[in-house]
Amino acid sequence: MNSGILIRILGPMSGLSLALLLIGVLAARYIERQQHEQSQLIHREFRGMLVIEDLYVKMRDIRWECSLFERSGDRRHLETVTGLLNASRVPLNAAGEAARTVEELQLIRNVEQGFESFARQFRELATEQQSPQPGRLRVLIDDQLTARILSPIEECLRYSQLVVERADETALASARLLRLGFLLLGITGCIAGLLVGLGISRAISRSIVQLDISVRSMAGQLNEVAAPVQISRLTDLQGVEDGVRQLESELGNIVSRLQQQQSEILRSEQLATVGQLAAGMAHELRNPLTPVKMLVQGAMERTENPVLSGQDLQIVSDEVLRLEKSIQMFLDFARPPQPEPSIVCVCQLIMNSCALVAAQASHSGIEIRTALPQSGLLVYADGGQLRQVFLNLLLNALEVMSSGGWVEIAASLQRRTDRSQDEFTEHDAMRASANSPAETIRLTVTDNGPGFPRRDVERAFEPFFTTRETGTGLGLSICRRIISDHGGTIGLELPPEGGTRFVIELPCRVSR
Repeated sequence: MNSGILIRILGPMSGLSLALLLIGVLAARYIERQQHEQSQLIHREFRGMLVIEDLYVKMRDIRWECSLFERSGDRRHLETVTGLLNASRVPLNAAGEAARTVEELQLIRNVEQGFESFARQFRELATEQQSPQPGRLRVLIDDQLTARILSPIEECLRYSQLVVERADETALASARLLRLGFLLLGITGCIAGLLVGLGISRAISRSIVQLDISVRSMAGQLNEVAAPVQISRLTDLQGVEDGVRQLESELGNIVSRLQQQQSEILRSEQLATVGQLAAGMAHELRNPLTPVKMLVQGAMERTENPVLSGQDLQIVSDEVLRLEKSIQMFLDFARPPQPEPSIVCVCQLIMNSCALVAAQASHSGIEIRTALPQSGLLVYADGGQLRQVFLNLLLNALEVMSSGGWVEIAASLQRRTDRSQDEFTEHDAMRASANSPAETIRLTVTDNGPGFPRRDVERAFEPFFTTRETGTGLGLSICRRIISDHGGTIGLELPPEGGTRFVIELPCRVSR
């Protein structure tokens, strides 16, 4: 049997085994964590018991030294008690740090209060010039040392012992539960394995029947687009594999034919584009050549004075420049230059573009307005190509407004932060990334001309589409390609008050 079929059969079993293995690993980790926690708890309580036991021994030594002083009256025993009191502060502080529960903290606090009270009263007795009266020292031992220190310490020891016993009982209970859990896990795993095996066998049988129906249905559909496909009866897994391979072979042949047809369609579209480009070039080249041809023929027909006049030469020069401009535009469209980016100021590019068309706008009675921020709006881009976009949009606006009007070019910085525009510096542009720009430069070129036909808005950026008789239909297409190469977008809007508005959005952070 094919290894792929075996994998599909054994897949669910492997999944079940992995699930059981995962449960076992998790259970082992749980046991390890439980044992570690129990060990830490017992260790803390045992350490606390040692500290409290040390404190208890020192307190008993203090009581013994006080008893010796009562018998002998030797003040050296009082000095020994003073030393023991100072030494007792270390285990007393350690006991406070080792306490974890509220009950332990309360018991240690009671011991600390009794210890401080006993130490203070003992120092008062020890500093007396004459030997303290035995009765007063006995009262201090019984009321303070025994009742307020030793008794709470004994309670602390009993409580710590109780905590250790509870931890031990908890560990034993956890062990019993885990033993029962692993037993149930083994039984459940066996039952689940049997059920999964039964389900796999039934699912495979049902899938073979369904696959046989699906394969034959697909073969019938392929008969409509290809030669008849013969599929053998699918009765077992090997038959399923053979049938699928046969169907796969037929599908491969059909895909190859479709790819060949797609290549032919693409070649036809390319030829159509070349034909459209040739027609556009012929039209654009014929227009300036016609007046040049007429002037030359007129000069040749004049036998007396065949020389061209200054006005004729100016016409020839203008038409040659127009011809050169058309050829350059076709070259830019067919073979676009690669951008040469650098840090440029968008506002400065806009002002330069407006200055270049200012004379033509003034001659046509058109006012050029600008709405630019004080900051430079720095961007990492090809300044020459961006200036070409601005000039193209401005010249388009001037050409459609022969009777005067106004055109406005505005720029603003759209950002997700609250920094002012003046804070965006050249350093920001240098460190920027194109993956997720935080700032976007929004540029608008608006005019109050006759507007763009609404039905043609979606075709405005198509190559060779134009609404002017003298247009090539390549200007806006080149603009869109330049903006797209810089990671931006350009769109056309029709304001409600009339006119046309081009909207450009450039990422202010364009990577090198």
